[in-house]
Amino acid sequence: MLVKFYPPSFFNISSVAIDFTGALTVEEMLKCLAAEDKKFGTILPLDFNEEEIRNRFLVFVNGRVAGLKDMVSDHDMVEIVPPVSGG
Repeated sequence: MLVKFYPPSFFNISSVAIDFTGALTVEEMLKCLAAEDKKFGTILPLDFNEEEIRNRFLVFVNGRVAGLKDMVSDHDMVEIVPPVSGG
């Protein structure tokens, strides 16, 4: 699976490829990304919850915002973007 980061300049990463079969939760996928790419590992807290993640970035799976317990498979399109601020 190729995970894309938008804009790359915000994260200092453009994309990361992770290899897995079957399905993972978004939480498991984020941990795999952190293990695969050390730059992303510095962004992701060791112990995190939904609110902490959404304060740092949003995860889109196939064009929809995903929560930590949502599932992703190796053929899904995953994008990570900065959080939306404002009201």
